[in-house]
Amino acid sequence: MKIKTVFFIFMILAQLSYAKEITIAIEDNAMPLSGKENQGFSYRLVKEIFKDGPYSVKFLSVPYARVVKMIENDEVDAALHVTKDVENKENFYFSKEVFIIAKAYLYYDKDSNENFKDLSQIPDGTPVGKMIDFEYGKEFQIHKSRFKLFKVSDQEQLINLLNIGRIKVAAMYNRIALHTLKKMGKSHDQLRRGFFLNNSKAYLAFNKKRKHSSELAKFYDKRLRKLKENGTYKKIISY
Repeated sequence: MKIKTVFFIFMILAQLSYAKEITIAIEDNAMPLSGKENQGFSYRLVKEIFKDGPYSVKFLSVPYARVVKMIENDEVDAALHVTKDVENKENFYFSKEVFIIAKAYLYYDKDSNENFKDLSQIPDGTPVGKMIDFEYGKEFQIHKSRFKLFKVSDQEQLINLLNIGRIKVAAMYNRIALHTLKKMGKSHDQLRRGFFLNNSKAYLAFNKKRKHSSELAKFYDKRLRKLKENGTYKKIISY
């Protein structure tokens, strides 16, 4: 029995010693999905996907704008939370499995009297807030040139701009907005949710310049499908 145990431990250690390290860029300001210092359910999900496999994962937590650039500059093997609306997508090898679907809405300050029904109703020149390099769907892409865009790198900035009246509306992802309000010590009713913008399908996008990307994507897709089938995926993202 002891010999079997020692052999098993030896095999695990041997597997770990030969594991290929891959580097994944992930945004540092999108809680509860991901934050600094390996926080968020996206980290836990990726770790679960690659657990006990032939790859060891190293995370680089950076602003979203850098996440995309790091693929373009061939600095990392993959980037998380990338949508297929991203510019220069010829640089990306997208996984088949969707990592997460995030719902984006238009938000108002609680005291706002505005109540637009869709993007076409927002007048030209209206001050609209958004996160730098975040995508909010094709309709937003069509209309955004009409607005006076305030682009920020921090979710708290976006909420503060709404609350002080610098912007009329802001495009935000629902779970991120609610988490940020809680972090700021503000109640959910400090913002009023408007109309639905987009279901954003976010992927783990691999670096097309790396030869192992196709093989890596197949491994990732297989593991993620399994987690979705056995209920682990739902348990992790429901946090």
